Amino acid sequence: MQTLSTRAIIFIGSNPSNASPSDCAFDPSVRSTKTLLTWISDIEAKFMFMNVSDIKTKNNKQLSMAEIKRSLPLLKEKLDAHPDAKLVALGRTAEKALKLLNRNDFLSLPHPSGINQIGRASCRERV
Repeated sequence: MQTLSTRAIIFIGSNPSNASPSDCAFDPSVRSTKTLLTWISDIEAKFMFMNVSDIKTKNNKQLSMAEIKRSLPLLKEKLDAHPDAKLVALGRTAEKALKLLNRNDFLSLPHPSGINQIGRASCRERV
């Protein structure tokens, strides 16, 4: 039986922020990543980070449904490589993508952007 410390948790966001110096999911220099890392700091697990799309949008606008659908094959491929991982959708775009992939085995949290700050307490304190 796997313990929480050996199980992977995949956090799925929308797409890279324009503030990010890279196209990586959750670049450590971006404020939302720093917030997320604060939320999960007390959890002992292997964390992985993915985005629905790896493409930045003009003015950080939300992905359209067409953009989400175009991104699904690659997202599915990434998720299929980690069949035992627990999934956490960060925001509505990630929720939509996972539902379109017929994945119902995920937890939803607000995206850790400045708009959705839910405080400095860790996730463990919120559960």
